Amino acid sequence: KVGCIGCGLCIKQCEYGAIRLEEQCAIINPKLCVGCGKCSSKCPTQAISQLIGEGTQEKDKFAIAKRD
Repeated sequence: KVGCIGCGLCIKQCEYGAIRLEEQCAIINPKLCVGCGKCSSKCPTQAISQLIGEGTQEKDKFAIAKRD
C-alpha cells in the first residue's frame, strides 16, 4: 500500500461529509461516518480500510493509511 495520496476521490464519494483533506491526507470524522464503504471502494491506493476487531467502536469503522 502506498497510503493516501490526497486525490480527494473519497471526499467526492462520501454523502455524509465525513471526510476532509488535511495536509494532503484524507481524514475521516468518526462521528459523521456511517460505515457505508463507498469511500474505500473508490480509493485508488486502497488506503482506506475497515476497522474490525476488539476495541473498535461502532462509529470508528474506517481508517486511512498515511503516506510514509
